[in-house]
Amino acid sequence: MHQVTSWSDRIVYEEGYIWRVLNAAWHDRKHGEWYDVDVYKENDAGEAYSQNLYTSMFGGYSVAFPGLPINPNRNSYWYSEAIAEEEGFSADRARRLIGDSDPITQEEKDIICDLYPDFIYMFQKWNFKSKREVMDKLIIWLEHKELELMLQAGFERVGMNRSFWRLTEANRKATCLFMRQNPQFKNLTLQELRQAMKADSPKEYGEYLQAVPSYHRSTNNKAWWPVISYQDYKYLVKVQNKTKRPKGYTASMYFNELMSEYQDYMRMLYRSEHDSHDEYWLYPSDLHAFHEKLVEEERLKREAEELAEKLRREEEMRKKQAFLKAIAKKYKGLDKIVDGYSIFITSDFEEWKRQAEKLHQCIVAAGYYQKMADQKSTIVFIQKDGEPMATAEISQAGKILQFYANELDRNDCKPSEEIQTAFNKWLDNIPKTKWKPRKIKEAA
Repeated sequence: MHQVTSWSDRIVYEEGYIWRVLNAAWHDRKHGEWYDVDVYKENDAGEAYSQNLYTSMFGGYSVAFPGLPINPNRNSYWYSEAIAEEEGFSADRARRLIGDSDPITQEEKDIICDLYPDFIYMFQKWNFKSKREVMDKLIIWLEHKELELMLQAGFERVGMNRSFWRLTEANRKATCLFMRQNPQFKNLTLQELRQAMKADSPKEYGEYLQAVPSYHRSTNNKAWWPVISYQDYKYLVKVQNKTKRPKGYTASMYFNELMSEYQDYMRMLYRSEHDSHDEYWLYPSDLHAFHEKLVEEERLKREAEELAEKLRREEEMRKKQAFLKAIAKKYKGLDKIVDGYSIFITSDFEEWKRQAEKLHQCIVAAGYYQKMADQKSTIVFIQKDGEPMATAEISQAGKILQFYANELDRNDCKPSEEIQTAFNKWLDNIPKTKWKPRKIKEAA
């Protein structure tokens, strides 16, 4: 199967139906050839069929193009020499809205209007953006001719929504009546319209829509972007009315600040152990005070987690310490003073922390203590008069892996030539066998 290079569709008349036929094409760049096959079709009766179309592990669909191997990847465990053939359309096993859809041409409009002359009204009233949209609306129009009345009334957005026609007749009539009585809502989505119908006050709901942008009214990820519902809006209006507006703020500016604070509060509430459905927490009596309370709770929780992690790391280090002491025996006698520099290997974790702190190095935080305990490499300290000057990491083969002085300046943290010379003298006198791993029994 091949990933499709391009999709195209066309409108045709066959066997008394209007069909939209989707074509998939694949470009063989190596040989400069194109292969294509019709893979999907749907008609104005709502029937759909597909062929040579398979769900792709990469997302979307792959197509078995007639004349080409079923699976061209010879490295695949299910590679086959079989050549794809045209399967013949069968009951649809694909999503309706697959592939791309091209704009409808005048010739295709004529094909539809030859069979359904009255549909010309739909072309005049509605700007169809694609052939797929034409098929969707043609099916609605054929099933519900009253769609034209809705378009005449200016209720295009709802009338062109399939979900609207799935409502009971009573609910459809109630929705249309509401739009006639409240024309300011006629361009809402069906979901927003149904919410407006449930509102205590259509006027107040209209204010909600104006005050809260659409991207704050719809989301599924409460922990990341909490939705501001109509009920939330009413709560924020109450907060706004009973608190003093900061100097220099307009009413809308202050409302937006309250909404931002409330969303941040809700994000923390969803992460907390408090019941986010309890009105005590959902609509706090003092938004700012409750917001600060959750900020403090998160700070304490974060500090506790950091402390627990620090203690865990230190405990792990201490458990390794006994093992490191055994390893240190193989380095016994290596501590030397060369050209005034003390060069040594230690298992004293406190000394490791002091070296790391003084030289702004990550030998503790990045796990080099454990690494040395596992004999994967060896850390060597270079000090002068008790002050850390540099740290080196030596491989099992006796090679220098890293050698740094103070790392506060990341652009210039190499040891001085004097330190490098002293360290190389020390290293040249150490047998390479000293760096190789040895079998050591771990202490209990």
